[in-house]
Amino acid sequence: MLQRLSTTTEKKHAMLEFLSGILGPMLVPAIAAAFAAFKSVKFVHEGERGIRLRFGKATRNRKTDEVKVSPPGFIFMIPFADTLQRRHVRQQTIRLQNQTVVTTEGLVFSLSAFLLFRVTDVYKALFEIKGLEKALEDFIQSQLKVVACAKDSKGILDAKKISEEVRALIEAKANEWGVEFIEFGVIDVEPSEEAAQVLIMSARAKELVRIAEELNVDMTPGLAMVLVGAPLVASSPGSTTIISRPEPAT
Repeated sequence: MLQRLSTTTEKKHAMLEFLSGILGPMLVPAIAAAFAAFKSVKFVHEGERGIRLRFGKATRNRKTDEVKVSPPGFIFMIPFADTLQRRHVRQQTIRLQNQTVVTTEGLVFSLSAFLLFRVTDVYKALFEIKGLEKALEDFIQSQLKVVACAKDSKGILDAKKISEEVRALIEAKANEWGVEFIEFGVIDVEPSEEAAQVLIMSARAKELVRIAEELNVDMTPGLAMVLVGAPLVASSPGSTTIISRPEPAT
């Protein structure tokens, strides 16, 4: 009985040695082949475009010398030679919240705006500018301040006009960075507390000048601003309107 078990064990060992002798040399190449196959297939997802780099250089069409842009699907790569750069081409929104600007009169306002864009040239978006979204945000922010800071307290409230002027300035970068600006708009203009008080005083001063004109009383805008805090005494036609100087603030 013991002899039979010993013989069976020896046969199993002999079989394992035989198989390892055959399969051992094949195992390493098989693993290497599987790894190479895994590395040779890449995916470009829906809503993306890809550019294959061979030894760090974008592959091009031999006839036209245009960069090859891969659509969604499989891409077969040469392991260790090719890499894949992907870029999504869906519409994107950049929001600029609470951008502080100062008008020509020195009044402080807060503006909020948005930009809707999409990538039209994947190569430029990937390689002509580093960090496309951040670059766009910084550039639009700077142009918004250039336009807004050139406005007075009346012009700063015209969000449509500011949007049009900023859009005209940023269009120059669209082709350079491979993007299309679909829409840009200023969506909120808020005066600071001090600016709001000045605007209210200005509106009262204008009303004061209008009343003075109706009563044939000389009233300059400057004087109206000085007297803007005084109580207005309503009067009937033909009577005199008395405007008193406001008391100094304590």
